[in-house]
Amino acid sequence: MNRSLLRQLLLYRYRYSIGIVLFVVLLILMVFVRLDLAPSGVSQSEMSSSVTSATLQLAQPFSQPWIDAPYHVLQKLSLSVLGLNQWGITLPSLLLGLATGVAFLMMVRRWFRMNVALITSFIFVTSAAFLVQARTGTPMIMTTFWLSIILLAVTNILHPEGRSKLWGIVLLIVVPLSLYTPLMIYPLLSVGIAGLLHPHVRFVARRMAAWKYVAVGLTVVALLTPLAFTIIKYPETLPELAGIPTHTLSLQDIVFNTKVVTKSFLSIGSAVVGSIPQPIFGAASLIIIVLGLFRTIADHHSARSYMLLIWSASFIPIALLNPDKLLICLIPAYLFMAIGVETLIREWYKLFPLNPYARLAGLLPLIVLLGGIMVSNTAQYFYGYFYGNPNVPYELQLAATNRILAAQKDKKAPVSVVVVSDESAFYDLLRRKHGNVTVAVSAPVKPAGVTIIHDGATYSPEALGVPYRIVTSYRAQSDQVIVRQYQ
Repeated sequence: MNRSLLRQLLLYRYRYSIGIVLFVVLLILMVFVRLDLAPSGVSQSEMSSSVTSATLQLAQPFSQPWIDAPYHVLQKLSLSVLGLNQWGITLPSLLLGLATGVAFLMMVRRWFRMNVALITSFIFVTSAAFLVQARTGTPMIMTTFWLSIILLAVTNILHPEGRSKLWGIVLLIVVPLSLYTPLMIYPLLSVGIAGLLHPHVRFVARRMAAWKYVAVGLTVVALLTPLAFTIIKYPETLPELAGIPTHTLSLQDIVFNTKVVTKSFLSIGSAVVGSIPQPIFGAASLIIIVLGLFRTIADHHSARSYMLLIWSASFIPIALLNPDKLLICLIPAYLFMAIGVETLIREWYKLFPLNPYARLAGLLPLIVLLGGIMVSNTAQYFYGYFYGNPNVPYELQLAATNRILAAQKDKKAPVSVVVVSDESAFYDLLRRKHGNVTVAVSAPVKPAGVTIIHDGATYSPEALGVPYRIVTSYRAQSDQVIVRQYQ
C-alpha cells in the first residue's frame, strides 16, 4: 500500500472526528461573530428582559412572578458582572446557544448515524431561527435549550452507554425547571405520552425502585414550589405558561393567526429577520422536513415516531393560539429533517448496493444541496437585518451612550441621560455601574456636567445650546440623529 493511499485511509478513519471539530468551530463562529451588527442594537423585548432580570429579588422568592426564572437569574448575573451593554444583555443566550448546539448534536447522534447527525446539526446551527434565539438577549432560547437537554437525557437513560445515573439527575433537575418556560408543558406531555405508549419505556419505568420515585417526587416539588406560589399569587401567569389567550379569540382572530403561521412557513421569497424570521425554513429545508414527516408517518411504530407525531399534532393549536411562539417547533422540525436526510441517503444506497463509486458520486450532489442550505441560512440571518425589513426596532442609543460614558475623563462628574419614557426603567440600570448618572424623561433647564439626549426625548434646543457631539445612525440616512451630547 503506497503512502498516499494510507493517508487517505487515515483521513477517512477520522472523518467524524474532523466533522465534530468543524462543527464546534462553526457553532462558535455563528454564535459570536459580529454580534455588534446582527443584531445591531437592543430591541424592546431585550430591554424588558434586562429590567426583569436586574430587578429580580433572589432573597424574596415568593414576592414576584418567576416566569422564565432560570434565564433571568443568568441574565442578572451577566448584567452584574459585565454591566448594561450588548455583551451583558446577550451573554446568557450566547452560552445557552452553544450548549444547545452541542446537546442537539449529541442527541441526534444517538438517534441516527453519525453522518446524518453531523449534516443535520450543521444545518441546525446555521439556521436563522436558531441564530435569532442564540444571539438575542431574551428567554427565546430556553425552549430549544430545554428540549435538546431533555431529549438527550431521556435517550441516554433508555439506551445507556454508561453514566445513566448522571443523566437521570440531569433530567430530574431540568424537567421541573423547564416548566418555568411558557408552553414547555406541551412537549413534556408529548414525551410522556409517547413513553406510556411504548413498551420499552414502560419496561424501564417498572424496573425503577420505589424509593427513587419518592426522591423524584420530593425534588420536583421543591423545584416547583416558587412557580406554584407564583401561580397562586399571580393567577394571570397560568394562562401565560399554558399559552392560553387572555381574551376569547374570534373567528377573525383565528383566520389572522392562520395567515401569520402560513406566511412564517411558506414566505419563501422574503428574508425578514425579527423576533421570528420569515421564512422559518428555506424551500429546500422545508422539502426535506416534509419528506421526514411522511417517512415518520409510514414508520409510526417506533417511540421516536410516537413522540414526534404527538408533538406535531399538539403544535397546531399552540401555533394558532400563539403565532409569536412558532420557534417552539424548531427541535421537532429538525428531527424530521434528520429523518429526511437519512431517507435520502438510504434510498440512494439502495439503487447501488454493490457499487461504492456510484454511491460516492450520488453523495456529491447531496453535499452541494446541503451546503447551499447552510449558506442560504446564514445569508438570511445576516443580510435580513440590513435588507429584509428596515422597520425592525433595534435601538442604537445604548452603545452610543456607553461610548460617551467611557470617554469621560472625570468619572465622578454628573451625567444626565434623557430618554423616552418607555425606556427610562431600562436606562436607569446604568446607575448600577455609573453612580454619577441620572436618568430623566426631560432635559433639565440648567444642566450640570454632561447631558446625553436620546432621539425622541423631550428637551429644549434653545436652553441647551449647541451640541458638543452628535451621533448618527449608520443604518439609515446620515441626518438621522440618535444621540446628542451637551458639554
